[in-house]
Amino acid sequence: MFYEHIHSEETDYFYLPEEPHRDFQFPLHLHKNFEFVYVEEGCLQVTIGNTAFAVHAGEGALVLPGQPHAFVSQELNLCWPMIFSADYLPELRRVERTLYPVVRPAIPDLYGQLCACRGNRFRVKSLLYAIAACYGEGAPLERSVPEDDSLSCRIVAYLDTHYTEPVTLRGMAEHFGYNYRYLSGVVNRLYGVPFPQVVHRYRIDHACGLLRTTDGSVTEIAQSCGFDSLRSFNRCFKEQMGCTPREYRGRCV
Repeated sequence: MFYEHIHSEETDYFYLPEEPHRDFQFPLHLHKNFEFVYVEEGCLQVTIGNTAFAVHAGEGALVLPGQPHAFVSQELNLCWPMIFSADYLPELRRVERTLYPVVRPAIPDLYGQLCACRGNRFRVKSLLYAIAACYGEGAPLERSVPEDDSLSCRIVAYLDTHYTEPVTLRGMAEHFGYNYRYLSGVVNRLYGVPFPQVVHRYRIDHACGLLRTTDGSVTEIAQSCGFDSLRSFNRCFKEQMGCTPREYRGRCV
């Protein structure tokens, strides 16, 4: 699994392709945006956390910020992926539990309407709220989403608040009221790496956004992202991104 850095730190970000994607595939990843994938034809397998959902024509899957997810086409399909920053649906940003993510929005020509109003933030938001209103409706109980998926959202929300501080798994377990060993197992299942690496990846993700969008010095950015030394920041950055922070900024200019 990997963090998708592009656009993660942007606000007022809305992406919709000009044409639908055929036989859509994307490996397991996460980011700080919402993602909604609508299936126009065929069927798409959408994995969110540890649960796979079959999304059929006329349906879409809504992925929350911080949820690990992947897309696999097991048959021919035509899909519309849409990515938008969390400020478009702030009320849904930090839900206490994960609702059933597959929705069937009763909006005629949904993507035609979205394409037509790309430049009008308020019209786009009204359509997104219509999609969000379907979220979790009519979910059969036997297909309820495991607690691990909800915890993934809560972990990202916790890091959002505490990533500039010394963050520990034990401290987070106490905050959530979970057993330390249990939460450690959940983190390993969700992210495939120990919690300190999850924190480092999150901080580097934030640093990438600052390097792209601000003129702050590398030292200032390191400190603002919770690193206690420039040396530690440079080492972690190169391990994750394959280059130094200065090289990364140079490529983004």
